[in-house]
Amino acid sequence: SVAIGVAVSKNTVRDTIESAIESTSAVTTTSGALKLTATDGISITANAVGVGVAVAGGGNAGVGVSGGVSVSTNDIADTVRAYIDSSKVSAASTLELTATAPAKINSVGVGGAIALGFAGEGAGIGVSVGAVDSRNAVSSTIKAGIGNGSTVTATGAVSVTATDSISITSSAAGASVSGSFSGIGAGISVGVGVANAYNDI
Repeated sequence: SVAIGVAVSKNTVRDTIESAIESTSAVTTTSGALKLTATDGISITANAVGVGVAVAGGGNAGVGVSGGVSVSTNDIADTVRAYIDSSKVSAASTLELTATAPAKINSVGVGGAIALGFAGEGAGIGVSVGAVDSRNAVSSTIKAGIGNGSTVTATGAVSVTATDSISITSSAAGASVSGSFSGIGAGISVGVGVANAYNDI
């Protein structure tokens, strides 16, 4: 008896968020604050579970082989910018440029396998393999700035802020259970559990 359970989860996000005054623009405010805000709140939640169960019985031999495999790949690459470029800006009060990117990945991967082999007289063999591979990556470009010959005046404070808040939570579990039973012959059982988690920021 052979049983294989496979679960694959793949999620990819690519985006660009911008708030800008550019291309030789001229902006003047007569009251209140002038604000440029760019925010990208990306979140990926991925659950992948692969389970295999095999039970075999026979008078002379019983062989049960099972595998449970879970593969999860999550990738975020974003660009967030708040900027003034090659422009003239005059603010009646404060000037605020803010870029934020609170990217989050929550990943759970489980690979489980159960194999049982029963034999009355011959060999009872149970082989099980549970494997998990979880890969998560976040690459963010966050920029807030005033550049390329821009002229900026403000009667209040000028604030330029870029904030990168990245979080990866990854859980990977590979488990296997194997059992073999024989009335007269040999009982052989092999169980292997493997879990790999790779996170890159």
